[in-house]
Amino acid sequence: MHKSTQSLLLLLLPLLCLASCHTGNGNEPAIGNAAGSLENTVQARSPRYRADSLRLFAPLKQLYDQRRERESIPYLDSVFLLPASLRPDAPQHPDSLSVTEARVLCNHALRDLMANYNILMDFEGGFRHLDSLQRLRLPFVERYCLRGLLTAKAQMLMPLDRHAEALQCLDQAMRLAREQEDSPESDS
Repeated sequence: MHKSTQSLLLLLLPLLCLASCHTGNGNEPAIGNAAGSLENTVQARSPRYRADSLRLFAPLKQLYDQRRERESIPYLDSVFLLPASLRPDAPQHPDSLSVTEARVLCNHALRDLMANYNILMDFEGGFRHLDSLQRLRLPFVERYCLRGLLTAKAQMLMPLDRHAEALQCLDQAMRLAREQEDSPESDS
């Protein structure tokens, strides 16, 4: 019974990871794989979004092509430092990203971090990195991207045989999903 439960969880984990990193509410498309598709994912992009996304993700594509995933991590970390609005209904300020734009970039960065650490097979390092992001308690990440962060942490814990901790992360992510089900702040 215990082995079958673990096998089921290992099969469901990648699906949950993909679902948690999806930014759409049904009307918004999922994040693209390259910077070129990023700029077309949401209507009426700000110049700030275009500049930031190209500055951050264009070098990543080159590093991925060269199979230098570890060198791409600082670019991904810098996504979480971008100025972003915390209120969806606030008028857009020229020096900050809208909520939607920042969610796209943050969820893209979380997904790429998770993928990089999987490729590098550095699950312990990936967990420590994602855990440090959570411990920073960045207001935007806590409000809009915590579910994706928790799911990515769970994915790092599973190969380390830390199943109880992984399940705690997934339970917390699912609890957030239930609490935010009808909220405009929900990321899926």
